[in-house]
Amino acid sequence: MRSRKEIAFRLKQEFANLWMNAWKPAPLLSAVSPLLCLPDPAKVAAAVRGTAHATSIELIAEAVLQGNVPVLDRVVRTDHPTRWRLDSAHQVESPLQYFRRIPYLDFHVAGEH
Repeated sequence: MRSRKEIAFRLKQEFANLWMNAWKPAPLLSAVSPLLCLPDPAKVAAAVRGTAHATSIELIAEAVLQGNVPVLDRVVRTDHPTRWRLDSAHQVESPLQYFRRIPYLDFHVAGEH
């Protein structure tokens, strides 16, 4: 049996999804950080700059800019610009519509998501 707290949380999620479907949210471009609970990216970059980790991040970023995206144990070659909705292994691209209306279990519509 689900608790009242969980039911309230799930209802809030559903109302938020309906709201986003009806009124497309504008991106918040003035945020210092993607989420308030995350550290300031400039401070993180300053702390990491000049380390071996920074060098590996730069190599990965350069590869991604060239269209080679590391995914788990393989590198996926992407188009430029990257087609984020594309199942590159099967060349099936999901439609550009509200996510609740996309039948992700239908391989022919959405690929292997």
